Amino acid sequence: MKTIKTIGLLIIITILQFIAMIISTQVIQFGPDFVLTPEEASQSALLLAFVSLINSSIIIYFFKRANNKDYKLLFWFIFIWFGIGTFMTQIETWYFIDAFSLLNNDTLMKIFLMGFINTCLIIPASFFIISSKSNETINIEIRKALNVKIIKSALFISVVYVTLYYLAGYFIAWQFDAIRMHYSGSLEKLSFFEHTISLLKTDPYFFPFQIFRGILWFFIGIPFFIILSKNRKECIIFSFFVFALLPSVQLFLPNPLMSEAVRMGHFIEGFISNGIFGVIAALVWLKYDKKLTIK
Repeated sequence: MKTIKTIGLLIIITILQFIAMIISTQVIQFGPDFVLTPEEASQSALLLAFVSLINSSIIIYFFKRANNKDYKLLFWFIFIWFGIGTFMTQIETWYFIDAFSLLNNDTLMKIFLMGFINTCLIIPASFFIISSKSNETINIEIRKALNVKIIKSALFISVVYVTLYYLAGYFIAWQFDAIRMHYSGSLEKLSFFEHTISLLKTDPYFFPFQIFRGILWFFIGIPFFIILSKNRKECIIFSFFVFALLPSVQLFLPNPLMSEAVRMGHFIEGFISNGIFGVIAALVWLKYDKKLTIK
């Protein structure tokens, strides 16, 4: 009976997510340059259903494990979903905006708004459907995240992030001909060290920007870690899937900004590097939180 109820809930939330994504794309009009080809359009409905199913699975698992209908938490659910699923991915798109001929700041802002609308539709709807009342309270204590002692943790995790990001970027994504052509306009593949030296010369802001992103990833994830910190093992495992899937599963959807080969290369890269980062970030937070609790 419990399994049937879970399956029914998954179907309902998947349908709602599917509808929310369609509404958000219809509200934000991108113009004729963003119209899909007939082949892409024929695939989009099935792929949208797949992405909706993955997102819905994450939502249901998260809300079930949070097991709380405290309405103050709704803000944090929205913050986590938009932050990890849209904001963190699109600020990187902004950094590499010159690689996308169809993109400008106005169009990118529309992508942000589309993600925000989708979040504001699906998360409250799911919250009211899934969440149940509980005597146990969950306190998102932001002062913990603003404690001076966490700076060391944030700096450490930012170095971890940029290391994972860069290694996965070169040894996974950069091995795809389509990705090299997309970003550099050339199929040439330099060695790791030659590539690194060239990047330092041509793009000196790359590593500082990615270190900054690493810090943001960590701080955006803190409310998520707090909510799931009741079960250490579960928090670590679920962190892997949330950080691996939520920012990258949308790459399955056809779009005129990236070819399928570019999107799939980025998906593999992001799934591996972000997933590992999610585990390490959860471990860092849990260790930090344990020290505060003991004191």
